[in-house]
Amino acid sequence: MSLFDESASPATAGPRVDPTLLRELAREIEPRIADHVERFYAQLGTDPDAGPVLAHLGESELAHLKSRQAARLRSLLEPDLADADVLASATVVGHIHAMVGVETDWYARAVLVYQQVLDGAVADALAEIAPPGALPVVRSLLGHRLVLDLQGALLGYREVDAEQARVLERVNVLATQVETVADLARGVLDALAELDGLADAFFGRPDRRGNFQFEVAVGPGAASFLADAARHDVEPITTSATDLTGQGPAGRAWRNRTMERSDAYLLDPTTAPWHALGRRVHWRSSAAIPLLDAHGAPRALLSLYARWPGYFAYSGRVSFLGLLRLAVEQALTRLEVRPGPASAILVFADRKAHLERLDRGAVAMVYQPVVDLRSGRVVKFEALARLRAGPADGSTRGGAPGALVPPAEFLPAFGDAELYRLFEIGIDQALAALVAWRARGVEAGVALNLPPSSSSDDRYVDAVGAALAAHDVKPALLTLELLETAALDGAPSWRSTGLDRLRATGVRLAQDDLGSGYSSLLRLRTLEFDEVKIDQGIVRDAERSPRAALTFVQPLTSLAHALGLTVTVEGLETDGLVEAAVFLGADHGQGYAIARPMAPDAVAGWAAGFSLAIDRETPRTRLGALAAHLAWESRLTVLGSSPALLDRALDEPCGLARYLADHDQKAAATRAHRDLHAAAASGSATPRHVQAWSLLTSLLAEER
Repeated sequence: MSLFDESASPATAGPRVDPTLLRELAREIEPRIADHVERFYAQLGTDPDAGPVLAHLGESELAHLKSRQAARLRSLLEPDLADADVLASATVVGHIHAMVGVETDWYARAVLVYQQVLDGAVADALAEIAPPGALPVVRSLLGHRLVLDLQGALLGYREVDAEQARVLERVNVLATQVETVADLARGVLDALAELDGLADAFFGRPDRRGNFQFEVAVGPGAASFLADAARHDVEPITTSATDLTGQGPAGRAWRNRTMERSDAYLLDPTTAPWHALGRRVHWRSSAAIPLLDAHGAPRALLSLYARWPGYFAYSGRVSFLGLLRLAVEQALTRLEVRPGPASAILVFADRKAHLERLDRGAVAMVYQPVVDLRSGRVVKFEALARLRAGPADGSTRGGAPGALVPPAEFLPAFGDAELYRLFEIGIDQALAALVAWRARGVEAGVALNLPPSSSSDDRYVDAVGAALAAHDVKPALLTLELLETAALDGAPSWRSTGLDRLRATGVRLAQDDLGSGYSSLLRLRTLEFDEVKIDQGIVRDAERSPRAALTFVQPLTSLAHALGLTVTVEGLETDGLVEAAVFLGADHGQGYAIARPMAPDAVAGWAAGFSLAIDRETPRTRLGALAAHLAWESRLTVLGSSPALLDRALDEPCGLARYLADHDQKAAATRAHRDLHAAAASGSATPRHVQAWSLLTSLLAEER
């Protein structure tokens, strides 16, 4: 028998062996293939790295793997097997091994074990059917094919790594560009969904009871899980350290602040409450990745599930998830420091309901007046968006059909696309309402919020121009309020195009939430606004800590006036705050003490009956009196360079003195006020002045 066949197909590379010999060898080995495969897995099972991977497999999976290994052995003995076919098949095998957490060096060791088992099998078989010289030639051919097999497998691993690199690049770009938590969560999960082998992915946070609320989800099994969770058909995943529902990867990750895995989900006792679900939706492994804030506290969780056991054990995937976590954490931290409800927890069903409401245009604008604190005239109405609840919502919040859902509930569901759609609907309704009011004699403008994404989206400029033209409204009657957002900082392209284009339409621009962040103060120096709104958070605690609140409002007002800007104080919820805003020199006021938001049809009637009675000489409220004194102190600072004028000012009674006289205050309060005047003459930063303020405010609080 000739061992070499010169007529072998050129598609078959490597040493050429007589095809007849290979076929006879295959027939000789066939009855013992199962034994050879068992011997291979027995030796592989003793490997400290490969053994645990095999342990993740169920009986049926291991049996399937052994049958595939037997088929592979047969293919290696095929006479016409081409190198390209070996590479292609091995690339798939390498890809699969990366799916189940087999490292490349483990795979190389397994190939060596396989070669040893195969060599023994071939040697025994050839001894029965061929002369001794046949063994080296066959070994050479099989060695060549096994080297190609290893090369192909490494290509498969490389494909997995390249896929992860593409996903990571996508997430890194997303993390620097998104302006809402909703877009961040959706974008990250959509990117992860591109990973081969990943089944389902969730973004969630625990509620006050410690139950994870998964707000965004992707994958074919996600809908089933969320539907079961809504019906309470599955146990909630919790952060509890004592309950079984908190022992799985998610609960451990939240408590330990590190990524936690379950490499064999259906065999893992800590995931037992969800085994039935896992079998139904083909979850074979999972990973939970806590997203930490700047202080190392967990803020959210990525919960990932794969179709392969050991999927998250592969070192390349562990590194990938670590880098992904870092990018998402940085973006989440950036977005969560924004004012407003954009980072609030929202369960999936409510999120879906809010998006459906917006999709069908169920938006209702309500209007809160802004009044001139000097004349009492209504200046404009701020349009505030609400969503109408409907009978088909299926959400857990939002009230009865027809109820209005506040923005604190629906804004967390909205990304850039939804915020733009909300703006389109809102400006159309607001300008239509403005036209109707003016027809009824209400000479006022309207204001509307611009979302952060407007800073780099020219669609907003176009929408403003189109709406003004459609309703034939003079641009000066519309004020656009830009929220505190980092998107406006360090963006010269926006300042030179977007803001200029908005200004070119003739509308007024307002910096909203002045004082909510340091960047908003810097922005006043670089961006051209017409007015500012002092953040309501500054005055919210004024009743309890009046000096702290009022001493913030006064310099912010002075700063804005020095720049030629109109000042509106938000959050005026009591008569005392309204009066304080007047004495501190604010131009406009807005808040519940003036009026609550109202339906558009109620505006004309309210405006006809509104009046604002302010005595600018004698305050009627405690906060107004303290603000009057603060205004008097600020005049002392200005007059300090002129001793004569300063002495005259010290002799003048301030509004607080008149308040004390009108309210027949106790002598202690009057003495404390005299001490405060004396301390103010020496400077407002002295310990004596601080102590005098503290005593007076406490005495006035007792009188209320």
